[in-house]
Amino acid sequence: MASEKSKLKAQAKKKPKTTTKSKKEPKREKKTRKDKTESKTKKQKTKAKPKKTKSAETKKPEKPSKKQKNEDKKKKTTKSKPESEGKKKKKTADAVPESGETAQKDSEKEGEKGKEQIKKIKRPVPVEKIKYTAKPSTQDKKKTPRFRRQEHGTRKKLDDKWRRPRGIDSKQRVYKRGKGALPAIGYKNPQKTAGRVNGYLPKLVHNPKDLEGLDPKNQAIIIASRVGRRKRNQIIVEANQQKIIVLNPKAKEI
Repeated sequence: MASEKSKLKAQAKKKPKTTTKSKKEPKREKKTRKDKTESKTKKQKTKAKPKKTKSAETKKPEKPSKKQKNEDKKKKTTKSKPESEGKKKKKTADAVPESGETAQKDSEKEGEKGKEQIKKIKRPVPVEKIKYTAKPSTQDKKKTPRFRRQEHGTRKKLDDKWRRPRGIDSKQRVYKRGKGALPAIGYKNPQKTAGRVNGYLPKLVHNPKDLEGLDPKNQAIIIASRVGRRKRNQIIVEANQQKIIVLNPKAKEI
């Protein structure tokens, strides 16, 4: 028995021991783009299954589409409407312009727009000439001094507008020489020249209607600054007819 056991042990020793180490696998070759596309197409062919065809018996009745429903509604409405409206619709549907016609229409529209823009441009209004203007008056006026405020030149905060001096020690109040003149009744102008411009009584004018009832020998007009070119021309035309003098002519009007 002992000999048999020893023999078995010797046989077991002679057998090569199996190793757990994994054998080195061969390196995988890198796939190119062509190989990848070919593999994908093969997979798709294998996956693609034939479509199941439904039998005629199992088919459900088809529902009417939206277009068919809309057409049915239109037919019903056209029957109720008069013939004139139906004809108008046919004309609009049939009259589909070709590419050449559309180009012509677009060019015509552009031409019309250009004409409208030309009409909107404001053209300059011609200027009317004034025939009668005032000459400088021959009547002499008194030379009045300029009445200025006390100490207006020594202090920046004081303007040269006239203010009556009220101080107890004010030299201007007591009419001292060199301290500035005070207004007095003796500086008044004669009544013939008082309130007149070049010997005429001025009147402010806004419309041609304001010229009615004016005396061209004693009165003259001043056209308001707010008046535009067209209305100003109308006033000048009437003033020339009535021989009325304009006291504020512009350079182009003379």
